[in-house]
Amino acid sequence: MKTTDIAGSDRAGPPDASEIAQAVEQAMQLAEAHLLAGRIGEAEQLYKAVLQLSPLHAGANRQLGLLALKAAQVEASLPFFAAALESRPDLAASWLDYVEALMLAGQEVLAAQVLQFGREHGLDNIWADQLARRLAGDAPPAAQAVIAPLGGAGAADEVQDGRPAEVDLSALFELGCYAEVEKSARALTRSHPNDGYGWKLLGAALREQHRPREALPCMQKAARLIPGDVGVQQNLGGILQELGNLDAAESACRNAVAMAPTDMLAHSDLIMIQSYHSRATPARRLADAKRFGKVASTLATTPFKDWSCSKQPQRLRIGLVSADLRNHPVGFFLEELLAALDPRRVELIAYPTVPYVDRMTSRLRPYFAAWRPISGLDNAAAAQLIESDGVHVLFDLGGHTGNNRLPVFAWRPAPVQVSWLGYFATTGMAEMDYLLADPHVAPLGEEGEFTETLWRMPDSYLCFTEPREEVSVTPLPAVSNGFVTFGCFNNLAKMTDAVVALWSRVLKAVPDSRLSLKTKQLDDAAVRARTLARFAVHGIGAERISMSGTGTRLAMLEAYQQVDIALDPFPYPGGTTSMEALWMAVPIVTRRGTHFLSHLGESILHNAGLPDWIASDDDDYVAVARRFAGDVDALAALRGSLRQQVVNSPLYDARRFARHFEDAVWGMFHAKYKKLAESGDIPQGEQ
Repeated sequence: MKTTDIAGSDRAGPPDASEIAQAVEQAMQLAEAHLLAGRIGEAEQLYKAVLQLSPLHAGANRQLGLLALKAAQVEASLPFFAAALESRPDLAASWLDYVEALMLAGQEVLAAQVLQFGREHGLDNIWADQLARRLAGDAPPAAQAVIAPLGGAGAADEVQDGRPAEVDLSALFELGCYAEVEKSARALTRSHPNDGYGWKLLGAALREQHRPREALPCMQKAARLIPGDVGVQQNLGGILQELGNLDAAESACRNAVAMAPTDMLAHSDLIMIQSYHSRATPARRLADAKRFGKVASTLATTPFKDWSCSKQPQRLRIGLVSADLRNHPVGFFLEELLAALDPRRVELIAYPTVPYVDRMTSRLRPYFAAWRPISGLDNAAAAQLIESDGVHVLFDLGGHTGNNRLPVFAWRPAPVQVSWLGYFATTGMAEMDYLLADPHVAPLGEEGEFTETLWRMPDSYLCFTEPREEVSVTPLPAVSNGFVTFGCFNNLAKMTDAVVALWSRVLKAVPDSRLSLKTKQLDDAAVRARTLARFAVHGIGAERISMSGTGTRLAMLEAYQQVDIALDPFPYPGGTTSMEALWMAVPIVTRRGTHFLSHLGESILHNAGLPDWIASDDDDYVAVARRFAGDVDALAALRGSLRQQVVNSPLYDARRFARHFEDAVWGMFHAKYKKLAESGDIPQGEQ
């Protein structure tokens, strides 16, 4: 039975669901027969054919994972086991297989995390206990800390005067076990109410569970009990930012930097605050970033000055450093690009900065020639690994966002280093050669805001991957509702007081209009109440505002079916949310910005073919919204054509973008080596 036989290509029209299910079952039975007869290759072909019809088929994925293990292809087995568990988390065997494979791959910390997740899904047998004991005996401390809750022998919690050992709860926190940390931290605050450590962990765990209102008093108490703790100030800044108190958030972050001048994450937290703050000037943003860069350079004691990579390569080896090679906006922007790149021109190596993997990771991973996690390495060791891989061009995809490894770039492990995609401003690092941009996000005249050299792509510096969710574009809601619904599904931290004031003006200018807000913070009833109060100050009643939490991505996309026009926040406009809104045929009103990040909406709308939706200032923002909302017929016609218009634009044309991206990378490589040759750092003949 061939793949085409399973797909039913010999019949008229595509097979229906029952025919597919029958074909898959027959293929699985035949594959098992091949396995029993020792015909491994035939069985493998059938399992892969099954995945073409049912990508998350648990049985086929598990068998392919086992076959990869038998062939000593440990790394290749991991995505199959992850996919098997995504569809059937009740299968104990797949949990055990995945944990075993992770241990063989040397990823003990992740193995411990997966084993814990398995326990949460009912995994409870002697084999799981044996794996727990093996992890307890062989794994590093971070993994061992997870074993006690799993029941593993020899890994009991250490307790000091009734207080759980700090390393245990910290390790659980690092592994994302926030509910478990919350439970233990609450017990600790009851038994030791004057111990700031317990309040710190409780506040951090609540913050990670999107409960900033509950987290704030906990972290404030921790700040009083342990006033010199940098982590407390960092967390306090993040919580205050989520609650919209940007002045206090910035103050807390500056306290953290003052307490620990060489704590690079504290510097990054401060810099990120500037992204949301409407009063942050370009000069202040640049000064904070340069201070980060100076400290990072000082800590990199022996940066590379010569590299083992080929000086005249036939294809470039490109490294991507990121915490977000997973179900994250960075993953959404990468997937189609990676698939469209020409392997004759470029080769990719991934350097994940966190151990977390998911379905998106499984989809991205095959596009990389090597997958080298650096989460367990210090900056010097990570730089040594990257340099030894012979990387020509090293991309940072995170900037100053969470779990970044920007300090690695200060060691200069690659001759060409580039900032792109996950961050929207200068890194402040002298060692970062280029920042990938386009003419709209980085117009001529703004070069002075960057320590990097700007390399502008021809049209857009971003290319999005079409959502896999099957969500149709529905008729314009205003036609049946009799009123226009504006919407914004961005992080609530972007909705500053200035944004609320301007959106209130829009609602007043468009009679009977409504505003739909959807984001993770709105799961909190207290946040919803505060949001209504913010609009009430401007005379907008609660009956005109609807709010909901995020839910799944499918739910997010479906929610756009009830929105006529999206409103972009500022100075931090939408990125992923804007791409998704346009794909759902919802046009966006954005405001012209003054720096890279605030120009993002302009770039998106120019490339989408909607330049008339870009407002020059606050008054024009209201005028643009009122003008388009006032012509429902034109708005309905646009809704009928916008998805196709956007899919055909540079925003979604992965093949076009891939060629521009390859040209940019090669251009940066040649320009850098020409510069090195002119300076005498390399011989002229080697450029």
